[in-house]
Amino acid sequence: MSADVLGRWVPDRPEDVASVFAEADFPWWIAGGYAIELAVGRELRAHGDLDVVVLWRDQALVRELLAT
Repeated sequence: MSADVLGRWVPDRPEDVASVFAEADFPWWIAGGYAIELAVGRELRAHGDLDVVVLWRDQALVRELLAT
């Protein structure tokens, strides 16, 4: 697929992901660069992605959550 079909890539922000995972009944975490920024309380750089961590055992639950 091309950018013409999918549109321009715009990475989610932590608050967007928190909204998606608000109904999750399993643990999940923000990781990577955003996690560092959340810990220090300020933005350090622009981001091209956002890392979400879940436990391996919960992968089917994540797929169900994201399918809705």
